[in-house]
Amino acid sequence: MAIVVEDLPRVDAPPGDGDPDWVFVERPEERWARCELAEVEEGIRQLDAAIAALQREQAAALGVFAQRHGPELDGCATPADWLMLATACSRATARSEAAVALGLGELPAIADAFGRGELSLDQVAQLVRFATPATDTEWAADAQGRSVADLEALARSLRPPRVSDTADARARRSLRLRDVEGETRITGRVPLADGAVLRAFLEPLAAAVPADCVAGTFDPWGARLADALCARAAEQPPEGTRSRRAVVTVHATPEQLTGEAETGAVLEDGMTPLARGALARILCDCDLEVHVDHPATGATLGIGRASRTVPAWLARVVLLRDGRCRVPGCDRPGTEIHHLVPWEHEGPTDTPNLVAICWHHHQRIHTDGFALAGDADHDLEWRDPNGRHIATSRPTLRPDVHQRLFGHPPPRAT
Repeated sequence: MAIVVEDLPRVDAPPGDGDPDWVFVERPEERWARCELAEVEEGIRQLDAAIAALQREQAAALGVFAQRHGPELDGCATPADWLMLATACSRATARSEAAVALGLGELPAIADAFGRGELSLDQVAQLVRFATPATDTEWAADAQGRSVADLEALARSLRPPRVSDTADARARRSLRLRDVEGETRITGRVPLADGAVLRAFLEPLAAAVPADCVAGTFDPWGARLADALCARAAEQPPEGTRSRRAVVTVHATPEQLTGEAETGAVLEDGMTPLARGALARILCDCDLEVHVDHPATGATLGIGRASRTVPAWLARVVLLRDGRCRVPGCDRPGTEIHHLVPWEHEGPTDTPNLVAICWHHHQRIHTDGFALAGDADHDLEWRDPNGRHIATSRPTLRPDVHQRLFGHPPPRAT
């Protein structure tokens, strides 16, 4: 028996209940536990088809939103950037959804199959790369029996590289290192020619890694490539690093800098005191870093109103704290330091007023009038040139939409 959304098991409100807004709804796990295995399987398939139909509607809405320059009005460079901000999805998911939204307009047959749940979002994301209005109907039918991997291979073969693709690949080149759960994850992309050079360099090194001396087995190929990369990088430090002068970090409160405090500043270990008169002698051939610390907490603040320019040591503190661009929803690396309260408006060069942001959003702030607001040590708000707060969290499904989809109101938040 086919199961549609309206047929999913549910428990309605007890008759005669005095509160019309009160509805007893079982948890989904409890409802599905009463079903036969075949019903559960069919329910999964039907729900997946329903999700695809909703994604088709979302793609149509996003296409109109992009045509009306909605992402730009919210300070986003692309529809994918806006999706990341508005729906808290990954960049990969946002790019797929945006590509589908922008590519379905000339492919009505594929769009209709998507709306009926016959094609998944991942399948359609590959189809829009190579399907044309002339082949739309053919691929709408043929793609239903193909895996995403098959369609991705077809996209590569049916759309050979062009000169413009090489230029685009060059512009998109990137390398990211993220520390996550005890490991560093490396992701990136380079043009095909550079990739061939990288392969020619790493693969012979990986192939030369011997088998385990006890078990006699080889590590997986990917592990050997990783070992080859790390071993080569560790052979010698980057050129010029050995000649860099020593850096001595001094922590001081504002009172200690002005001579008003009875105690002296301390070195980075937090225990070695420094008299002001000894600094010139001890630090004769060093780069001096002075950290202004909070008198109560000891947290590094910055340099206050001493200078608009962020010193290198303070930039490192901010970049280490933030890691990525602090504009909500953005996953680009934070490469530039921004004053939340502008220097010319008495904003200090201290960590609570400094954030790391990407080049794109720095331009939107200073060129187009967008703004970040709040304390850099907490969550920030992204505002448009008119001061409107731009929502940066996922919306809650409205009760009326939930009722239409599932036949009962949503469960109340506890």
